[in-house]
Amino acid sequence: MSKQEFAYCVLICASLLLGIFSIKLLIILIPFFIFYNKKTEKKIILSKSKIIVIISFLIYSLFGIIFSDYIPNSLSFNIDLAVLLAFYLITDGKFFISQYQKNIVKYIFNGFISIICIITCFIYISHQTTFTEFGYNELTNFKLIYSPLFMHCNNFATLMLCFLPLILISIIFENHKKIKIWYITNFVLSIFCIITTYSRGVYLALVVFLMLIILTTAIFNKSQAKNILIYIILALGFSFAIVITNSTMRNSVATTFAFNKTESQKRSFDSRLNKLNLYSEDFSWFGCGSGNFAIKNLNNLTNYDTMVSVSSTNSFLQLYVERGLFGLIFFVAMACFYFINIRKKIFKGNIITIVSSSGLVALAIREFTFGTFTIISAIVLLSFIMICFTLNNDENEK
Repeated sequence: MSKQEFAYCVLICASLLLGIFSIKLLIILIPFFIFYNKKTEKKIILSKSKIIVIISFLIYSLFGIIFSDYIPNSLSFNIDLAVLLAFYLITDGKFFISQYQKNIVKYIFNGFISIICIITCFIYISHQTTFTEFGYNELTNFKLIYSPLFMHCNNFATLMLCFLPLILISIIFENHKKIKIWYITNFVLSIFCIITTYSRGVYLALVVFLMLIILTTAIFNKSQAKNILIYIILALGFSFAIVITNSTMRNSVATTFAFNKTESQKRSFDSRLNKLNLYSEDFSWFGCGSGNFAIKNLNNLTNYDTMVSVSSTNSFLQLYVERGLFGLIFFVAMACFYFINIRKKIFKGNIITIVSSSGLVALAIREFTFGTFTIISAIVLLSFIMICFTLNNDENEK
């Protein structure tokens, strides 16, 4: 590995580490990327698509700040968007410049996943043992007590969902047998960790993710379809084998799939429905400003059910409340623009684009049932990485 490749590898790894904690921390690294580009004589190329995105972002941010009920919150959110946009322009959305550097990043990433999965398995065993000792054989009513990595279990479930596309891409492009088995193990354990959260929304998103990949590869990339199906069957087979043989997990998963069985599930559904009805009637062109949902919600508290949470459990509802109809239309337009730009790659069977875009669709499904996008920086960063992967990848990449 040359000095330039090593320097770029360090910058990318540092970006992943800092971005997990806060998108704003990436500001620290932008000068280093600019210096790297200058040293390597790399120029920033502004295509028509990039110009459209920049202009759209400026208009979106300007209206969001002008009509904000509390400007500091809106500025904070738009700074995050600006940092990601700057990061994309400086790196051109390409995180790798050599196969060696690519492998190092994959090793670090999958090592991180392995640690998370192992810790989570021990935490879940302790969690289940604690309640089974008191005679409980069903754990869905104790979700809030289960906090893998000190995170709300629903946030953790979304995080693990976002890891799946990146792990699957690592598996597909790994030729070393032992390392491939390691990546497959990570994929299997990640799905198992998702199952332990007993989250209805993430179960639905997981099914959508797996079905999308199976269908799109079967239609557009038959050479990879068989292998991917094997990976998915292995992961689901291992997870369901444990669920079937563990009565507590079996009962909990069955209750989760029932969707509206327990009192907790009913209250959760009713609360979401109440918020949807309340804010859908409150029409606004520009909303209350990014980051101001809590302020808006405090003004609408009427009874105990609405006081359970002062943040949205639906990112699309939160988008409408904070950015109004204009913001919702803008998001739909940008999503359409994105899929129009990647459709040819999907039709050509580009596996990185297929897997990453499937992950983004699954995340959108998840955000409709439980909003984490505006709360967890790691979710934003992983979404950004998947977008970059779909827009900038070599079809023949190995």
